[in-house]
Amino acid sequence: MSDCPVLIASSDLENRQGLRDMFVTLGLDPMCSASVEETRETLASTPISIIFCERRLSDGGFREVLGLAKKASPQICVVVTTRMQTREEYLEAIRLGAFEVIPFPCQPTDVDWVVIRAMRHCRQKRALAMSA
Repeated sequence: MSDCPVLIASSDLENRQGLRDMFVTLGLDPMCSASVEETRETLASTPISIIFCERRLSDGGFREVLGLAKKASPQICVVVTTRMQTREEYLEAIRLGAFEVIPFPCQPTDVDWVVIRAMRHCRQKRALAMSA
């Protein structure tokens, strides 16, 4: 497993599997959750560095996941995936603390690029924390 563990939060099994396959291709073994509650449970028991979260989950959405991530660790990068991305949606998610917003269905190149940036961010934050 990577030194930057990944969690996929998606209510749709097919969507989770598609994203999971992209991560496996990158050499990562992501965990999956199907709801905000499952995400809460995972964050309470497992250190996570990157969360890919659908805009809407069965029991909430990315706003709740952002709140959980901030509580668990301010260093977690939350990537929001959305079928309809308007400029307003993008700006709102970034303002609320999302690391990035990408269109869904996700393209492998988008996932690759965001994962590279998020892993770099995660490692830099960890290095800064260790040097302080």
